[in-house]
Amino acid sequence: RQTELLRHEAVRSLAEDVQDARVHVLDSELQLVPIGVVGDLYVSGVASDRDRSTAGYVETNPYGPPGSGLYRADQQARWTRDGRLELVQRAGDRPAEQVAPGYRKPRNTQEEVLAGLFAEVLNVTKVGIDDSFFDLGGHSLLATWLLSRIRTVLGVEVPIRMLFESPTVAQLAPHLDS
Repeated sequence: RQTELLRHEAVRSLAEDVQDARVHVLDSELQLVPIGVVGDLYVSGVASDRDRSTAGYVETNPYGPPGSGLYRADQQARWTRDGRLELVQRAGDRPAEQVAPGYRKPRNTQEEVLAGLFAEVLNVTKVGIDDSFFDLGGHSLLATWLLSRIRTVLGVEVPIRMLFESPTVAQLAPHLDS
């Protein structure tokens, strides 16, 4: 699977001269993101000294052996539930993108995935767990899109009424387990 991913146009040029190249989707703190959450695309591996001067090179690679590095692909992506890599529009290319006010960080993987889906649908950088979908500009059409993304990514069918009654990540997440 990694061999197929390394042939992808978004990472091919970075992976050419890298031994034991691997593809990762990471957040701003270089942590792996959960399935369905958008992050930055990286290639890791051991490269020649020439390649270490490449823009986007990160000295420390927490996912490889000593001497290996990370190379940022200047592309955002997410993993799908079936293991495919899905490229998404870079945040900088979105017009009028905003960070949701009152941001409070997700406390677990499920909240992180939900917050990522809220942000994707609402076209904001981050959504805190206490931010209301509707206060951030959500409406009934975006709500149906969000519920479709939740069904696709998490495999859970959420009635639209539940989103209206529990419009924040913190309120909605517990309902996904029942």
